[in-house]
Amino acid sequence: MEDVNLVFCTNCITFAGIMESKLLKLDPPYHIIYAGGKTGRHVATLMMWEEPEPGSTMLPYTASYPVIAQGNQMPQGSLVGDSILEDCRVVCREDNMRITLYKFAELVKFDFEQLNPVEAGHLWDQLVGLGVEMDFPKSKESGEEKTEFEVCLYFFGTQRHLKVDSNLSTGFCFHAEGSAEEVYQQLHYQHQIYEAMFCSRNLVITFETNDGFEMEQEIVDRLNQLHED
Repeated sequence: MEDVNLVFCTNCITFAGIMESKLLKLDPPYHIIYAGGKTGRHVATLMMWEEPEPGSTMLPYTASYPVIAQGNQMPQGSLVGDSILEDCRVVCREDNMRITLYKFAELVKFDFEQLNPVEAGHLWDQLVGLGVEMDFPKSKESGEEKTEFEVCLYFFGTQRHLKVDSNLSTGFCFHAEGSAEEVYQQLHYQHQIYEAMFCSRNLVITFETNDGFEMEQEIVDRLNQLHED
């Protein structure tokens, strides 16, 4: 863990008590973090707390918010005020600016769970702008980077409202909800985005499912036609 330095502290009076804050400046090498749809170097943490007045029945309020440097000509030192530190995720560290496909898939899954997800393509663009590189798994036979991946999809729900998630073990997170056609369109879009993200590697993603119903298999077959047409 990095050493921290106290930069400033402030306080203000609220109806419940005194709100105080401290900005803790972190030292490099910084962590690259995901915070509320944004990624950046975690350069500082804003700590806030409120001590209730004597006799008050209110519980003490405490929260910590990340301050990040986003790169890409963005202002350095942006407070992410809508994401407490506990809701952030570490991507990598400045002294090892690499991420595995599997860890990126976990990050995309976490992003999908947010109120306003930015989705895989935009998320990867942000990371590339910070200098992060992708580590692709290597073939056991040849020792070369894999370029072909088969993703297993899991279907839940009914024909009127389906939910689809992928097995993250191959390194790709797919998620969709809606009617059968809406699910197909969402998955098709995500499929194209992933392959466009890594087009220089001639990435090929195909799909399978163990949910052997006609509707689910039809969606999988349509997705795989991207490489058959």
